[in-house]
Amino acid sequence: MQEKSLSIVKTLRTIISIVPGKQKRKFCFLFVIALLSAGLEICIAALVALMASVFASTQGVLNNPYLLWFKKSTGYAFLDDPRLLSLFVLSAIVSVIILKNLLGIFQQWQIARFSEGVAMNSRQHLFRFYLRAPFLWILNTGTTDLLFSMNSCAYTATSLLN
Repeated sequence: MQEKSLSIVKTLRTIISIVPGKQKRKFCFLFVIALLSAGLEICIAALVALMASVFASTQGVLNNPYLLWFKKSTGYAFLDDPRLLSLFVLSAIVSVIILKNLLGIFQQWQIARFSEGVAMNSRQHLFRFYLRAPFLWILNTGTTDLLFSMNSCAYTATSLLN
């Protein structure tokens, strides 16, 4: 387990070193969004487990100290009825799923913007290189290297999306 966590940290450091300066903040923002999405997945799993507990042992759930604390601190007296408790948990599950899906849509949109930004930055860097290169070198290498490099930039954007 320690080796995998070190390799993940090493991979993240490598990616951050490749990402241009302007895009580093966006990369960290995307990482936070991914963590939030994972947290919502855990929340959904916990709510589904709570729903299974409500269906399996209603009285056991109604006497749960955490639920009793929640009822006392919020004043939700309707949680005493098992049917209303089931409806409450089910609506919480649906709400968290909708929130997670909306966050996923936002995350995919931001990832697409990020990857295209990185690809655009690499294309601009490449064009600046070709504009500053000696004319004889460009005549010797030809335009195929430029086209290959442009395709590499597009591949970079696509690989960042995955």
